[in-house]
Amino acid sequence: MDDLEGADARERGAPPAPIGSWNPKWEAELPSRKAWRELLQDAATGLDGNLAQRKRELDPESYAVELGHAERARLSVQDRWREFVTRVAEDAHQRLHRIKAEVRFLLPIDDADMNPHRCVELLDLMRSFWHPRLVFLLTGETDLFIKTLHLHHQGQFQELLGESGRASRASSRLLDSQPKAQKLAWATYDKVIPRNQRFSLPRLPPQERLLRLKELLDVPIQRVDEALPPAKLTDYFDFNPFLQQGFPPYLRQLQDLRQQLGSTASDGRAGPIVCQLWQSAISHGNITSDVREALQRVVQLRGLGLHVDVRNPLTWKGNPVGQYQFTSSATGLYIAAATGFEYSPTEQSQQVPDDDILALLLLALDLAGDEKDGSLGTWPMPSPWENPLAGGTYSLDGDRSVLFPWPLPAWATPSDYHSIMRAWVHPELHKSASLPSKTASVLAQRFLELVRSIGLERTPRAPILQEGDDSWRQTLGRLVESIDALAKQRKAGLSSRQEAFEAWLWEGALLLATPESGLPADTANELLSTWFSLLERKRHPRMKKRLKQGRRMRAAALLSDVELHSNESVESILERIDLQSPEFEWAYLIEGRPPSIVEMTPELRVALQRIPVRHPRKSSAQGPETLARYIEALGIQPHIATRSKPRMDDLADTLTHLASSQATSSAALDELWSFFISNTSKADRKKVQSWLAPSGLEPTGSLSLQLRTEPTNKLPPELKQRITEPTALRTGVGMDVLLEHIDSKLRIHTMRAPAAGVPAVIQGLLQLAHDVTVDELDAKRSEPARPEEENPYSAPKPEETWAAPFPHTSTVVLYRGREVPIDWPVPAWTTFLDWKLMTDLWETSRQNFRREPSPEEDPDPNRATLALLVLRLLSGINDLFRHRNVSGSFFMVEHSDRNVRWTNAASSTMEISIDHSTGNRWLAMRRWAQAAAPLFATPELGMPVTDAATFLRVLDDSLPGTFRSAVAMRRIWARRSLRLAGLDYDEEAITQFLKEMDNKNPDHPWHEYFGTGTSTTRPPDSE
Repeated sequence: MDDLEGADARERGAPPAPIGSWNPKWEAELPSRKAWRELLQDAATGLDGNLAQRKRELDPESYAVELGHAERARLSVQDRWREFVTRVAEDAHQRLHRIKAEVRFLLPIDDADMNPHRCVELLDLMRSFWHPRLVFLLTGETDLFIKTLHLHHQGQFQELLGESGRASRASSRLLDSQPKAQKLAWATYDKVIPRNQRFSLPRLPPQERLLRLKELLDVPIQRVDEALPPAKLTDYFDFNPFLQQGFPPYLRQLQDLRQQLGSTASDGRAGPIVCQLWQSAISHGNITSDVREALQRVVQLRGLGLHVDVRNPLTWKGNPVGQYQFTSSATGLYIAAATGFEYSPTEQSQQVPDDDILALLLLALDLAGDEKDGSLGTWPMPSPWENPLAGGTYSLDGDRSVLFPWPLPAWATPSDYHSIMRAWVHPELHKSASLPSKTASVLAQRFLELVRSIGLERTPRAPILQEGDDSWRQTLGRLVESIDALAKQRKAGLSSRQEAFEAWLWEGALLLATPESGLPADTANELLSTWFSLLERKRHPRMKKRLKQGRRMRAAALLSDVELHSNESVESILERIDLQSPEFEWAYLIEGRPPSIVEMTPELRVALQRIPVRHPRKSSAQGPETLARYIEALGIQPHIATRSKPRMDDLADTLTHLASSQATSSAALDELWSFFISNTSKADRKKVQSWLAPSGLEPTGSLSLQLRTEPTNKLPPELKQRITEPTALRTGVGMDVLLEHIDSKLRIHTMRAPAAGVPAVIQGLLQLAHDVTVDELDAKRSEPARPEEENPYSAPKPEETWAAPFPHTSTVVLYRGREVPIDWPVPAWTTFLDWKLMTDLWETSRQNFRREPSPEEDPDPNRATLALLVLRLLSGINDLFRHRNVSGSFFMVEHSDRNVRWTNAASSTMEISIDHSTGNRWLAMRRWAQAAAPLFATPELGMPVTDAATFLRVLDDSLPGTFRSAVAMRRIWARRSLRLAGLDYDEEAITQFLKEMDNKNPDHPWHEYFGTGTSTTRPPDSE
C-alpha cells in the first residue's frame, strides 16, 4: 500500500509525501487504504475487543449497544477483507501501470504443517478469508494435515462429554467418534484444499540423486582383488542400482548432505564417506530409538578402513515364479525371483529399516568386504544353502516339507548376490505352468554359468535361455578350467572371495545332481556323467568325498529347523531320498549305494506271474493268485526294482527256475528278500535281515519262512500297528457333524500312517511276505477246525477281537459330561491288502458322497448322511471279502433307493454268515457278520430309525436267531467305548450306559428284534 500511495511521486522523481493514515479525512487517502482502515477497525472491535472484561463496569443499556456494535463488526470482517483485496487490486491497476486489471495476489506459506497448534487455525483462516483474486500457496504433507484435523475433531467430540458423564460411557462415545473424526478431517481438508488444487512434489529419481553427489563420491578403492571391479566408489552404484536409494530424495536434503561430505571427501578415501552417509541416514531416518542405537554400532571406522558388524544376518526377499513336478522324480523343482534383502537390526524389534538405510548397509558391506583396510564382524549374508532362486522340494510326510536350494558360494559382499539376482529369471519362465525337462536343463546350465562368471569376473554372463540348448560339455568344461586356474593361483594365495568360489566348485556346484535338488533324473545324470568325464581321474575320489560332505552340510543346515522324529536323522533322510529316487545315478556314483531302477523288467514281471499263491479251496472269497498280483494290489511295484539290468535278469531267471520246479511262494519270497537285503545299506541290512529268514525245508523241498509261524509278531512295530491297532493311526479330528440331538455327532478322523523307519522296498517286501504267508496259512488249515464252522447256529460267546474299529470315523455320544466314542465295527482283517482296500473304499466313498447332497425331505439330513456312509461301508466290505477288490457299483448310492440297498447289503451279510467256507479270513468275516454288523443298528450308533429297522428286519427275516450274539457284542463294544473314554467299565457301568442310550431312544427297532432289556442286562454265558 505504501508503494501505491507513493507511485505518483516516484513517477515525478520527487520523494513521497508523508501519509497520514490516522486521519480519516485525508484528501489523498486511497480507497484501498480506507478499506484497510475499516477492516482493522471491525477486526479490532469484533474479534479482539475487551467488551467481556468491561461488562461489569457498564450499565445494561450501554452494554447492549456496545455488544450489538461488536457483533456487527465481527460479522462484517469477511466482507471488509474482500472489499480490501478488491480495492488493492483496483488501486494497483490505476497507479502501477504494469499491473493488469485481472491481477491475482499470491500468498505463500511454507511448511504450513510444521506447527500443529496453528495448523487448524490456518485452514480455518483460508476457508473464511477467501477472495477470487487471492491465491494461497501452501507447502506441507497431507498426512500431517489429516492427523492434526483428526485430533482437533476428536477433541471436540471429547469436550461434548463434559464432566458429568461416567468413564465407561465416555470411553464408549469416544470410541464411537473415532471414524467420524477421521471422516470430518478429510471433509474439512477437501473443502479447504480441493483435490484438483493439490500438487505433489515428486522425489528425485535415484539416478539424479547420484548425479548431484557423484563428484564427491568419485574416489578410488584399494581393493584386495585389484584386477576385479569396482575401481571407484561410484562403480558400486552401477553394479547395484538399488544402492542409489541410499541418498536423500529431496533437493534441500541433498544440499545439506553435500555440505557434510565436503570436508570428508577431501581425504580421497571411501570409508569415511560411507560412514558419514550412514550416520546421516540413521539420524534422519523414521526409526525408533532402540533401532537407531543398534544401527549406530553397525557401521564404524577403524583406522583407515570401514568395519561392519551386522549382528543379525540379512535375509532374502523375493517372489516365486513357479513350482514344477517331474513324473520321474520324488522331489519337485521351484523357481523364484529374488528382489533384494531385508534386515532386522535387533532380535526384539521386527522393524526393518527403510530403503535408504538398507541401501547404505549393502554399500558398507560391499566396501568393507572389498577394501584392504575393511573388515567384517559376524557373517553378514544369508547362508549359501538358502539360495532363493531355485531348488528342490521334498516332503518328509504330509505335514513336513523341506526346501533344498541350489547352493551359492559363500560370498560376503551383497553386490555379488545382486548380480546373479538381476540376471537369473528369464521371461520365458512366465509363459507356461509346466516346465519341460530340457528347459530345466538349460536353467541349470544358466545358473552354473552365472555363478562362474560372477566368481571369476564379477560380471554376470550366461547363455540365452533357449529350449533345446542342453549341452553340458561346454558349461562344465569352463567350470573344470576354473578349478585348474584356481589351483595354479593358490600358490600365490587366494582371496577370501576366491576361496569361497573354489569351495563351491568342489562342494556345491554338483549338488544340483542330487535327487532333492529337483532337476529331472535325465538332466541330473547327464550333469554327473559329463562332469566326471571332464575331470581328471585322479581327482575323482577327492571330488566324491567333498560332494558327500557338501550334501550333508546342506541337509544338516536345512533340516535344523525341521522337527525330526526319533528314528530320523540327516543320514537316514538322505538314504530315504535316494531309495525313493532310484532313477538318479547320484546314489551309486557318489554315495556308493547299490544301484536300482524304477520299473521291473518284463522278464521279472512274467516270472512273478508264474509264482502261485494258494488260497482255501472251500471258500467263496477270492484273492490274488500270483505274487505279481499281490505286488500290484499292494502298490509296491515301484520298489521291486534295481538299476542293474543284468542283476535284474539274474533274479528273473532264478524265479523262473523256481516256478518251473513248482516251488511255493515261500521260496520266491526268500529269494526276493535275500536279493533286496543285499542291495540295502549296511545299517539297514543289519537291522532287518533277521525279520524274514528260512526256518527249514517243507516236504516238497521248498523253503518255509520264519515269518510263517507268527506273521504279525515278526513285523516291526510301525507296520504291526497298521493291522493290530488301526485306531492308533488317527492324528486328529477332521470334521464333526452334529446329529439329531446336541449330545451326539458323527466324527471324521484324519489319518497318517507312520513311517516304518526302513527303506520303502523293505516295507513293501515285509507286507508282501506277511500277506502271502497269512493267506497260505488259511489254505493249509484242516477243516472243519471250529464248532461254528459245522453249525452256523452254534455260535459261541463273542469276544472283542471278533471285530476291529474302523479308524476313519466314529459316532460320539455325550455321557455324564464326557465324550464317549462309539467306533464303527469292521472285520478284524489280518492282512495289509484288506486294510488297504478298506481305506481305498472309504476315501472313494467319501469323495463321491460330497457330490451328493441330502434330500430336503429327510427330517435329519445329518443322520441320513451317516446312514448312507454305513450302507456304503457294509456293501463295500461284502464286495471286498468276496473279490479282494472294491467295485464302484455301490459308490453312487442315491438317497431315494436306500431301502433297496439296505435289503441287498443285509442279504449279502446274511449269506456270508451261513456260508460253509474255511480259513481265518472267512472266519473273521463270519464273526463280524453275526455279532458286529448288527451293531450298526444300535441306538447309540446314530442311524435313522427307518434305516435301522430295515436292516434288522432283513437280518431277522432271513435267519431268525442267527444274530443273537449281537446282544453280547453290544455290551463288549460298550465296555470298549467306556474304557477309551476314561470311565468305569465294570458290568454295572456298562448296564447304566446302555440303559441311558435306550431311554433316549425308547421306540428304537433294536428293542423289537432283540427284546426289551436284553441290552441292559448281562447275557448268560450260554448265549
